[in-house]
Amino acid sequence: AAAELAEIEARAIPYRIVTNTSLISRRSLSRWGDRLGAPIPAGRIMSALSASAAYTRHRYSGEPLFVMASTDALTEFAGQRLLTATEADEPGERGK
Repeated sequence: AAAELAEIEARAIPYRIVTNTSLISRRSLSRWGDRLGAPIPAGRIMSALSASAAYTRHRYSGEPLFVMASTDALTEFAGQRLLTATEADEPGERGK
């Protein structure tokens, strides 16, 4: 796979690696690919997690979100207002 990815990159052919994972960030997936000898830039990866983050960024821009995920997974939601469990439990939090 590494040789094929290098060829695709050399020819400047647009591509995406698509996965249904929601456990780890695209950056972690990219590092994993590096360790396997198949370097894939994080920006070339689309995951269920990154799609969810993109959707909430567009659909709920500026609104608070409560996302239950690992610390690594939460990095996909950078720039969005994420609530802690305590904040999410507060009455009327969504309206703030």
